Amino acid sequence: MKTLILLIAVFANVFGWSISLASDGALEINHACVELGCFPGDGPGLPVEVRVPGKYILTSNIETSDPDATVLSIFSNNVRLDLNGFTLKGPNQCDLGSGSCSPGGSGRGINLVGGESAISGLHVVNGQVDGFGNYCMTVGASGFAADITASNCFAGLGVARGSVAERVKAVNNLFGIDMLAEAIIRNSSTIDNIINGIQINSSLRRGIIENCLIIGNGSHGIQAFSPTLITGNLISTNLNGIYFSGAAAGSSAIDNVIQGNENAGVLVNSLDGTAGISFSNNSLSSNGSEPFESQFIFDDPARIIELTPNLCHSSALCLE
Repeated sequence: MKTLILLIAVFANVFGWSISLASDGALEINHACVELGCFPGDGPGLPVEVRVPGKYILTSNIETSDPDATVLSIFSNNVRLDLNGFTLKGPNQCDLGSGSCSPGGSGRGINLVGGESAISGLHVVNGQVDGFGNYCMTVGASGFAADITASNCFAGLGVARGSVAERVKAVNNLFGIDMLAEAIIRNSSTIDNIINGIQINSSLRRGIIENCLIIGNGSHGIQAFSPTLITGNLISTNLNGIYFSGAAAGSSAIDNVIQGNENAGVLVNSLDGTAGISFSNNSLSSNGSEPFESQFIFDDPARIIELTPNLCHSSALCLE
């Protein structure tokens, strides 16, 4: 490690890079170094280009007023990025009342060059990403996002195959969290997003959503179009609590509290194939306008499988 640090220092002196190292050897990224290039492989200006595996740490906020600018571009596998409590900020603002975001644009806070399937092992922790017309950020295959707040973006967070999102807050985006492939979202919150809180939009995607707060989203709290395990969540004051359709047959909803959603607690329609969806020990109340009919709305009773009782209004059985 000492040899690597020495080599970096030599190259920095020769080429004029503005390189700083944290005490643990992580390469620093900050507003001051953007103008010249923060380290080898990174040119002047945005985006900061991360081309080498290793540890990186943000040591200031980085802000852009260009709606098409990306702040960080990740070219390498196995990058560990600590936002260190700071913010990557763009100009986009979303408004739940009007149902729109402005000025939009193609910028991202963190972009995976080549797409989510091309980059693996990205870990991003401990900070905020706000105000981008595309995704706030995505983590690729076998990635990890934790202690992140993602807001005012087209989508707060995208998670790819084998990734885990934990203690993520997706707030006031067009879409909250987008499962791009098989992934786990746990101990997180999606609040006041214009359309869906969490969405799984393809038959190729399977996910687990557990112990999350999914509140106040303009359309579905969870939209599942592929088999999904939904367990231990509070799903409240969305248009629909959970919406299952398409390839979602084979999903399970267990131990969720689903309350105060405008249209339905659980909406199931137009499932592909012949399999059903199982429900166990969910508590539903005050969804829609009907005391019981609005708790579960479905087009084919044969596809609804009650493994253990589900309660409506704390006492009555929902699916008798």
